[in-house]
Amino acid sequence: MANSNDVICIIEEITQVVVKSLVQKHKFPLLQTKRNCNVRCPRFTVKKKKYFKLLVILSTIYELILTNKQFTVRELYYTHKTIFKDQTELENLIRDIKLLFGVNDLNILHLTHTPRGILFGEVTLVTPIYVMDFTKKLQLPILSSPFQFIIPNRRCFLLIVEKEAFFERLVQSHLSDQFPCIILCSRGFPDNATFTIAHHLTQKLNIIPCCLVDGDVYGIEIFLTFLCGSWKKNGISRISKQNDEGISLLRWSLLRPSDTKGISPLTDREKVIANHMLESEVVKCNQEIELEIKTLLKNNTKMELDELANTNVSFFETTIISSCLHHSTLFKIPIDGKKN
Repeated sequence: MANSNDVICIIEEITQVVVKSLVQKHKFPLLQTKRNCNVRCPRFTVKKKKYFKLLVILSTIYELILTNKQFTVRELYYTHKTIFKDQTELENLIRDIKLLFGVNDLNILHLTHTPRGILFGEVTLVTPIYVMDFTKKLQLPILSSPFQFIIPNRRCFLLIVEKEAFFERLVQSHLSDQFPCIILCSRGFPDNATFTIAHHLTQKLNIIPCCLVDGDVYGIEIFLTFLCGSWKKNGISRISKQNDEGISLLRWSLLRPSDTKGISPLTDREKVIANHMLESEVVKCNQEIELEIKTLLKNNTKMELDELANTNVSFFETTIISSCLHHSTLFKIPIDGKKN
């Protein structure tokens, strides 16, 4: 089955085939879908309107994968509402795209049916349609405008957590009883709804955002995604601009390679990603981030949040509180990165 990297290659190949066919034959080429589970799949039609819609959606999927973002199908529909008569038409096209790539999992296309994030804390979300109280952990909704968040008017930390298991440990430890905090779980790379909610919460003057991610290249990627939208050389993407480009006051609290040395060795792919990160503008502008990535490469080991979650309660809570208070650096976001 194809993965996200395969999808990138397939999209690039399709683009080349389409351009070549239009130039040489003045018509769209016929695209054969891949066999999936030994089921014979139909070929794509060559109707111009459907081809145009296909290329638009493929370009969006391409950008989502490159920038490590996720859209819900609903968000994708509203992004391109002018070219689809309804969401069902888009869903039928996504089904064809899955057949074209030979995939079953929407996540490989960086798409999801519902927002993946979870929120817990003294937060109330108010919209014209509904009110949500997050004092009991709830999955994030698809946001409807206008909306606003109501939070206590006191100093409070927003803990942005990568993994659900670690999020659960935070909630069960009653950390918020002694350390005023709101806990947001992204479940990996943030989708648009999670990114938007994190950004809006941090617009409150009394909120201090802290990122708690794995001490590996993927954790650093998630941190940089929340910080500035993307670590890629070309800077902030069009997608991230929809959310005002990131959380500029975000602290990198856990897990830093300089604070903890992991057990598992880095894979060759992780080393390649780390070296590419060192060439990015946002890393070059921030020596502290650069040194952490170099330390990761030097140690050649990674550590996951799950390893910290398995420690005793006292050590667990003390580590989190001290890291949020100690790591207070404000990072620079390169101006060139915002000119996309």
